[in-house]
Amino acid sequence: MLEWWPLTTAEAATRVAEHTANGGAVRSALGHADIAGLVSRLLAYPLALDRSSVTLILGDQALVCQYRGPRLAEETTRLPDDARLDWYWLRDWSLAPGEPVTASSLDDVFAAWRAAHAVAQRWTSGD
Repeated sequence: MLEWWPLTTAEAATRVAEHTANGGAVRSALGHADIAGLVSRLLAYPLALDRSSVTLILGDQALVCQYRGPRLAEETTRLPDDARLDWYWLRDWSLAPGEPVTASSLDDVFAAWRAAHAVAQRWTSGD
């Protein structure tokens, strides 16, 4: 079963701090140097640019940081006013050991989250 949660930046930083304090490893898969720098500062944890592919297997955990906004200028040190970072914590993948997680698998996760969020909003608003 795949479990995932949207997080605030503070919650994401806390998860990274707890994970590393307990001996957990962190691997960056950030494909933009300036985003890697921004995320490193926000999480108070050094993360490098790394455009490699990541394959998650059963039991792995992932902190997903999704940039939403205009194309970043070179050497950006802060997010533009019309941009944001969305954070998600994923764990306990329901895949067979060694079965790769693809970009389309993550798209399915985000689509499911958006659908669940829309239902929750309708339910809480009484529609």
